[in-house]
Amino acid sequence: MENSQWMEKVMSKTYDRLKKVDKNYELTVEDKTYVLKQYKKSGPAFTIYVQPKDESEADHIMNVDLVPCLEFEDITLDGYKQISNMTNNIIIVAKPSNEPDGHHLWRLSFYEQEKKMLQENEAGKLKPIIRLIKKLRDKLEWKKLASYYIETLCLHELDARKAENDIQFFRAPKASLFIYMLEKLREAISLKKLPYFWHEKYNLFANMTDKMTENYANRLKSILNLIHKNISINRFIIAEQMLSDSEVSALRAIGNAENVADLTTSMEDLDISGSQKADISEVESIDVMNSSETSNAEFDTFDSPNQDIGNTAAEPTTIKSRIEFICKELTALSNLKNEIFEEEKEKLRKSCMSLYITLSTRK
Repeated sequence: MENSQWMEKVMSKTYDRLKKVDKNYELTVEDKTYVLKQYKKSGPAFTIYVQPKDESEADHIMNVDLVPCLEFEDITLDGYKQISNMTNNIIIVAKPSNEPDGHHLWRLSFYEQEKKMLQENEAGKLKPIIRLIKKLRDKLEWKKLASYYIETLCLHELDARKAENDIQFFRAPKASLFIYMLEKLREAISLKKLPYFWHEKYNLFANMTDKMTENYANRLKSILNLIHKNISINRFIIAEQMLSDSEVSALRAIGNAENVADLTTSMEDLDISGSQKADISEVESIDVMNSSETSNAEFDTFDSPNQDIGNTAAEPTTIKSRIEFICKELTALSNLKNEIFEEEKEKLRKSCMSLYITLSTRK
């Protein structure tokens, strides 16, 4: 039996066990009820649309994609990259064929290995950068720039930094990391070359047209120039590139609040959706690091107890807790700025050998 037919039977049996309300289904998990719409089939994949039944959270819609896969244990593939301390288990995932009458194909997936790489210690600092670049991608409506391409770009940078034992790179301010990775993306698109991380013979950008890569590269160049030009005078310049006008206004209201109570009130009173509030909370983390020290995308590194600002063992999960967290970061950053002197900047800058961007001197 074809894998999609088997999978569809599993989906149908699962839905039959759920409580049906009108045209939808309900599932209760830990005393919280979720509404599931009828699944949709696309090739071998099935998409489930889930949202909380609570009307206050009704706009928090989740799309869950399910696709059949097979796992093979302890396999070494010729020509493919091997990472030490990583499992050799291989997963293949079903995918549709481009041929009208073709059967489903199977592709390799290194999801578990990639997930582990991006979660390990300092490497975790790149995860929010990936999300922010995806947010910018979505605003620009670049549908041909797959999320996996952005992740691959960061995997290459992560691998190179680990090879050089360059831990300081990951300790740079988030704004600096964002600008740096955005420049790396511009370079890759301009060259029309992004090697597949696990087998660099394959170019992920091979099917992008010359016109598309030229347009994408020029747009990124304009955005980067705008950021470099205004970052020292407009703390929201990065946010403005990826948020809608209403979201930027909301972020400004939050940024201008005087204390945590004001921040919480501002967020709750905003006339925007819950998903928009989540996007704003994501961008807040880059706003607090968008200070004079990050102008010209400089990677400032320093020996200070406040060096790891913005990173705690447990990341805040609610809007209110994240706002309180951001407020503490702002206070820490304010104290930190007073500790950094102009004569130290040149020495600190040299810790990142890959950057040769001139630091603007401020009096």
